[in-house]
Amino acid sequence: MLKKITLILFFFSVVVLKAQTCGFGCLGMSGFYGGYTIQEYDADALNSVIASEIPQDAFTKKFGRAQGYRVGGNIFRAGFSGFFITAKGFYQFLNEKHTYELSSSSKEYKLSLNYWGLGLDFGFPLFSFFDFKLIEGGATIFSSKLEISNGTHEKNIKIYETIKTDLSYYIGTGFVFHLIPNYISIEGTAFYSIFNIDDMEDAQGNKFVVSNLTGTVLSGKKFGATLQLNLGLPL
Repeated sequence: MLKKITLILFFFSVVVLKAQTCGFGCLGMSGFYGGYTIQEYDADALNSVIASEIPQDAFTKKFGRAQGYRVGGNIFRAGFSGFFITAKGFYQFLNEKHTYELSSSSKEYKLSLNYWGLGLDFGFPLFSFFDFKLIEGGATIFSSKLEISNGTHEKNIKIYETIKTDLSYYIGTGFVFHLIPNYISIEGTAFYSIFNIDDMEDAQGNKFVVSNLTGTVLSGKKFGATLQLNLGLPL
């Protein structure tokens, strides 16, 4: 995994050096952003475990769509003749929570999906105020936490977390709408994410056991979308 991250950082540095050869100001927009993300994922194994722990008539909600916030920065947006390239880094924190009503109490499951990401996009301007992101791709490092609470008064909480973090990937497309060029813009991205959460365990080392053949608690071979506000500074 370290070799893959090093290769990505090296590729970003080459792009920066190449962009700097075109003179002062050609790097265009750098800055920070914040946004909101909806991401789907495969939770068949998790749903199967929950269904085995509660009565069938109480199992009315399934996991599979997390929502939350993204914060990050555009390291640079290099403008060339007719196209642009952007390098970005971000942190994403998503969660999904469901409460199941039992005969004399309730049971709550809360899943957190957090990850760091590095991305690179390529696109071109269609109008002076609108850019089309032809493609965006990147690498992410996931961590996850599952909290299970019992009872309606004094809660008994079990917490399972990922044992290890693996390098994952995403690819997408989108747009950039410039409200104030180089300073304020709205950016939208639709993406396809690929990741796996193989196993989770509690503080005592007890694993969250799943019965599916792959042994994977969660996997992400699904679509998602992010809408964000960019605050930029010309370089």
